[in-house]
Amino acid sequence: MKNRKWNYFTQDPLHFDHSHKPVNGGIKILVDHLHDSGKYRLPLKNMAYLIYNMTFDNIYDPLVYEKFEASYKVTSGKHMNARIAFGAIYAYYKSNQGSLFGVDFWESIHEDHIDGMHVAEISRLLEAFRENRQLHRSHVVEKLDTHYKGVMLKKWKDEVEFNQRTLFDLAKELDNIGWYDEEVWTMIFDTALHKKRVNNTYDFHLILSIMKKMNNSEAAIPHFYQKVQSKIDDIVKKHYTGQVDRMWRYNADKAEFRSLKEL
Repeated sequence: MKNRKWNYFTQDPLHFDHSHKPVNGGIKILVDHLHDSGKYRLPLKNMAYLIYNMTFDNIYDPLVYEKFEASYKVTSGKHMNARIAFGAIYAYYKSNQGSLFGVDFWESIHEDHIDGMHVAEISRLLEAFRENRQLHRSHVVEKLDTHYKGVMLKKWKDEVEFNQRTLFDLAKELDNIGWYDEEVWTMIFDTALHKKRVNNTYDFHLILSIMKKMNNSEAAIPHFYQKVQSKIDDIVKKHYTGQVDRMWRYNADKAEFRSLKEL
């Protein structure tokens, strides 16, 4: 399969048609075949494909990780790219399966191919990390500082400026992990502000509530304390004031949806 820029789906080396599980039997068919054959020494790209789709389908099998990890250093890494390594890391983060050796192994490969990473994948990894119980928050914060921030800065214009879903998903996950890098968050706020329209009121609520929190958090986020008010005023003016449907159901002063009683 050729991975050409940002065109995935059938070209995506991680793609499996889970929507047709009643027809194709789902990824479990491949897992069962793997165990039946006893041949766990697959190419690395096939290992990543399998554990990613196992996790996607909520199949947790520690034996698969154990057998794969035993072969990591001796199996083929041909046709490796950032997307494949992303799939393996996503699986490790979300499933809590495998060992720290496996996490380090795939993160090292991912760093070697970091130029091929996409901003939307950062959000996906942070989303998966929400469910991780093996690694400390500082682990993924270090990755943001040393590797993922560079991806965001380099690919912001092409992948975020004109994609609201990528923008707001990223803001949501960065806020959840508590990573408030000044340069990245300034770009998030400016991009949201320059949008012709924020289509979803829940997205507007997300960005406004984060702005207000950062503007008022002297102890937790001192580098943004009392420095975001002008952006708050601007985003309310552009994406709230005069929009009757949004003003009817949402209170921008309190950054909350109006109660049924108010409505």
